[in-house]
Amino acid sequence: MPPVQVRGQVLSNRPMGAYQLISVVAPGIAENFRPGQFVAVAVGGEDGSMLLRRCFSIYSAKPRGVYGGTVDFVYAVHGKGTQWLSRQRQHDPIDVVGPLGRPLYQRTTLYGTPAADRVAAAEASDGVCTSVRQGLPILAR
Repeated sequence: MPPVQVRGQVLSNRPMGAYQLISVVAPGIAENFRPGQFVAVAVGGEDGSMLLRRCFSIYSAKPRGVYGGTVDFVYAVHGKGTQWLSRQRQHDPIDVVGPLGRPLYQRTTLYGTPAADRVAAAEASDGVCTSVRQGLPILAR
């Protein structure tokens, strides 16, 4: 799915150790999110002078819930953009684009796990398959 631009609402913005955790109601982004993707957030408000969006990795996404799809991301306050973000409160509007980036895909296997694939490969070849089952390297004959 292509990324979408959403004018969402801040659900919460709270400290998480040395960082901040912000939850944003962002339908369309949460439903299409895959691990490894990120969002780009417009900072500074409508009257702000900061033109570039700030990118944040998605910490978690909930496609359904009381408020619709929500996206959480963690950030550290370092500059003007993240300082502005840290001042946002519940129900404040926020402009978010996402999900962006290539998702991380888990390698699919023929027999369900990489270990099972190694056993099957050893049995099909001239290797000693018992060593694979015991966690030892495959030995060629």
